[in-house]
Amino acid sequence: MFNLQIQRLNRLPINRLEVWQGGVMPVGMFNGEDIPDPIAAFKVSPYQGPYVGYWLSLQSAHSYTSSPEAPHVDPCIAAINALVQFACDAELAGNRPGKVVVSDKKIAEYLEPLLADAEIEVELADEMQMVEALLPLMGMNTLDEVLDSMASQMQEVVDMQTLVPPAVTGYKVTHQHLARFSEAALAFYEARPWEKIDSLYLIRIDDPRAPRRLKYAVMVLDGENEPGLTLFSSRKQYQS
Repeated sequence: MFNLQIQRLNRLPINRLEVWQGGVMPVGMFNGEDIPDPIAAFKVSPYQGPYVGYWLSLQSAHSYTSSPEAPHVDPCIAAINALVQFACDAELAGNRPGKVVVSDKKIAEYLEPLLADAEIEVELADEMQMVEALLPLMGMNTLDEVLDSMASQMQEVVDMQTLVPPAVTGYKVTHQHLARFSEAALAFYEARPWEKIDSLYLIRIDDPRAPRRLKYAVMVLDGENEPGLTLFSSRKQYQS
């Protein structure tokens, strides 16, 4: 069964910069039960009562929560099932992530060899942003209320500034690429083209020859008047 699950994942494109947090959580966290420490509830073993599998993309803030699982269902199975369902949902994800983060050691140990075949890294973390992100929703009375409101509220509670990866951890990014980028940035600031070119002008890059997706550029200034370039693949993309 689980080989079939991995095959389903491998049919999807992979976004190596995308990170998902998740695992399983007791349904009692949603239905009004008194759980003074929700973070600790993630690590109860064995899990008490019914629970749900859940995953959250830190990049898109889209989330998936499974139907409640019976207590006798292995939480590891619930976690992988929910992950595959999330990945295969074209509206929510439509791809597999480069990394998943869980707070339960047993689930991490179960997922690591399984997801290695799908080129997905598994990380065990003591604390997860996902838990803190869900805390404002814990006062709701039913699971349905949580699911109805999660999509609209999650974008606000996830701190997107923490999602920017270190420069050289990007897919196929090397120190040589970073060095050339730094040299180009230095030349850009020394030339100070924003003092001569208005942001209304679309610039076509002929020399040096630019990659196909970076043929056009526009000079921009952010809210603090920091200069930069926005790149486009075509005039049509610029005008859209």
